[in-house]
Formats: sequence, structure tokens, C-alpha cells
Amino acid sequence: MAAILAAHRGRGALLAIMDMIGDNLCRPGFRGCGFLNAAAEYPDPTHRVRVRIAEHRRWFHGVLRAVVRDAGHPDPERVARTLVVLRDGAMVGGYLDDPRAIRATLREAAENLLTS
Repeated sequence: MAAILAAHRGRGALLAIMDMIGDNLCRPGFRGCGFLNAAAEYPDPTHRVRVRIAEHRRWFHGVLRAVVRDAGHPDPERVARTLVVLRDGAMVGGYLDDPRAIRATLREAAENLLTS
């Protein structure tokens, strides 16, 4: 993520982040998101595992919000929330469905959100 944010701003950064996520979905042996998988195993939101997951999700949401804001979208909070949901769905879909199709859909959805 640091390399993407150092090399890109705004729209370019967002699309590079979505591509990075999409590339992860297409890795051999991909089994879904480790954070989502761990959350399923630790349902208590006060457990230290879930606390770390929540911290990571807040960080990721913040990165997306900043990138969307830099892209000039008038509602970066809404778009960032939507992108987190899309990422979560892509992580599941990448494991259960055709990861290349999910990768393409994730990128297309991000582009559409920026123009919404």
C-alpha cells in the first residue's frame, strides 16, 4: 500500500489499490481474506483478534477515504464505506467464483463510484 500511495494520487491510487486487491484474489491457493476468516472464528468483538481486525478495517477505510477525497469526489466517506463492502465481497467472491471476473468487477465498480 505504501508503494501505491507513494506513486499515485487520487483516481490512480484508488485503481491501483483495487488492482492490488484483484491481484491477490488471483494468486494460486487464495482462500479468502485472512481478516474476514479470523473474524468468523472470533465472534466476540472485544477479543484481541477482533480488536486488531477492527483497527485494520478503520485504517483501510481511512486510506480509501483519503484517496477518494484526493480524486475530488464530493462524498468520500460514503464511497469509502462502499469500497470496503465491495472489497469484502470480492474477497469472498475471489475464493468462490472466477477470481479474474471478480477482479474486473471490483475495478469497474470502483471506477463507477468515482463518477457517481
